[in-house]
Amino acid sequence: MARNLHLGPGAFQGIQMVSRIEVHIVSHFREDRTTQLHIVLDAMLGWKNCIVAATITSNVDTYETSGFLRPYIDQFERRGHNLTLNVASGLANPRMLTWEHKKFVNTWLESASPGEDFFIYIEDDIALTHENITYFIRNIQTLKSKKLIPGFIRYEKKDNEIRLVDVMNTEYWQRDRSISIGSQIYHSNLNPYWAGFILDRDLAKEYTESRSFSPIDSEFVPWNIQERSAMGLTYEDPTPRLRSRMVIPIIQGRPDPDCLVWHCSNSYSADNHPVVATLTVDAAYRTETLVEHLGRKAKRLLAKRA
Repeated sequence: MARNLHLGPGAFQGIQMVSRIEVHIVSHFREDRTTQLHIVLDAMLGWKNCIVAATITSNVDTYETSGFLRPYIDQFERRGHNLTLNVASGLANPRMLTWEHKKFVNTWLESASPGEDFFIYIEDDIALTHENITYFIRNIQTLKSKKLIPGFIRYEKKDNEIRLVDVMNTEYWQRDRSISIGSQIYHSNLNPYWAGFILDRDLAKEYTESRSFSPIDSEFVPWNIQERSAMGLTYEDPTPRLRSRMVIPIIQGRPDPDCLVWHCSNSYSADNHPVVATLTVDAAYRTETLVEHLGRKAKRLLAKRA
């Protein structure tokens, strides 16, 4: 049974409101997760010109009873925000904790303003910064007119370098899965997953009516149930050439730095994963000549026939 613990009233006076942001963070409690949750909440406290209503959904109330949340509740209130703990206990499948935020979307839609308000879902190790939020707002209207959505790329820090988590192969952005809108090139990564999604009112309404909103109907995408909960509209009627609706701006041959979001657990780097979190930005995003492109396509075709 789920119960809601309201841990502090919002104090929405005294700040300049640009948008209202409702953000849901899922966190299956473990003692070692508190370090990364500190980073996530600190990043949110850096968001500017907005009112934030944040909910942490957990399987137990330990974040409250341990005193972990109390300082953050106070900090959120001082900035005109609100922080709430939602405890979802007794789930038949613990992995369904990642789907609890769906219950809040329709209620949010009842009062959301178009173009100003946003609904965010993230896992408890995704440190969204003010720059990440403004990047999304900066690109959403242009991309939405083409039925596209601003994407993000998770990264970790290793050996004083940024290593990309979900980009595990070279992205030849000039020739594969890219589109020009005006003078800006947008690229769709082969793996667009980033453990979260951001929706405005129009996208949220579309989402509630889509297959991706259901843990059963979303199985048209062969991801695990936790990953599908963060899928949003990624694979809802994408342009075939792009394969997904999530795209990132390419600036001087590299992704816009503001679309890089820190996977602050650094778990793959800590484990020295052989594939994940190995490529740097420069190694992952490359151009190629026509001859190189044709050679690469020929190798791919031969591999399929083998």
